[in-house]
Amino acid sequence: MGLRVLAEEGGLRSNTVTAVLLDREGAGEIVKRSMELGIEFATGPHPALRDRYFRIGHMGWVQEKDAFAALSVLRRVVS
Repeated sequence: MGLRVLAEEGGLRSNTVTAVLLDREGAGEIVKRSMELGIEFATGPHPALRDRYFRIGHMGWVQEKDAFAALSVLRRVVS
């Protein structure tokens, strides 16, 4: 899908949010299209990576089915 986790293994990874880096611009469009399908992601605030990454929140009560739903929507909107 052209996605990778922004934080490097062993680096400054978060337990509550994952930043996903695209191989091109278009994070805003991914967030918008995902919202239309009922899954909410957020664009990232880092100015050097503007529109190249988005964030997936996973704090609180997140179940396996939530992860599958998010990945399913990502597959649809990124492809």
